[in-house]
Parts: sequence; structure tokens; C-alpha cells
Amino acid sequence: MDNSKKTLININESIKLISHGMIGIIEIFTAVAETKDKKIKQIKQGGFSILLEYGEEPISNIFFILLVKGEMDSNKYFLTTIKNQFQWMYKHVIPILEFLDGSSTERIFSSFDTIMKNILKIN
Repeated sequence: MDNSKKTLININESIKLISHGMIGIIEIFTAVAETKDKKIKQIKQGGFSILLEYGEEPISNIFFILLVKGEMDSNKYFLTTIKNQFQWMYKHVIPILEFLDGSSTERIFSSFDTIMKNILKIN
């Protein structure tokens, strides 16, 4: 196996680990805060905040996270904008994601770079 394939596998494994880790963290905070019926929207630690937005059907199993320093309403708006754009673009893809191979999913989601550049107004 060449190094580029090993790197891709390592990146994919890292992404899975981070995803599962964040789900675990949210479950822990939910249990500690006794908010099973409520969804945590923000976690504050020192001068940093972790903002959370949750997907809506059919992608309610996806959540969006933004780590920010300080607190501004524009950060929440920014994260909500990303969530809305992602849902609009991929709401029909996410439910069938498990049936696609890795190269297809990478190609599909790479198009979101264009959306992010537009949101950030980057040429």
C-alpha cells in the first residue's frame, strides 16, 4: 500500500474517532446537565465556546460544531448558515451514505468547499 492510501486511511480513521468522540462528549454533557429532552447548544470553557447545531430530518443524526474564542451572535449565525447550506445540499445523500464507497463520498462532500468559500466570501 502506498503512502497516499495509508494517509487517506489514517485521515478517515481520525475523522471516525473525532465523530464518535464528539458524540460521546455530547452524551456525557447531556447526562450531567440532565437535559435529555433538550439539546445542548453551547459549552463554555475558559475563554472558548463550543457551539452546537443539530441537523433536521432526514439528517438529524448529524451535528455541526464550531469552536470559537469569545462570544458573538455572528458565530451562531455563521454555524446555522453552514448547517442550513449543508442540509439543503446533502439531505438526499446522507440517508444513502452507507451504501456509497469512500471515493464517492469524498467526491460528493468536496463540493462543499465551494459553498464554504461563498459563505466566507473567499475567491
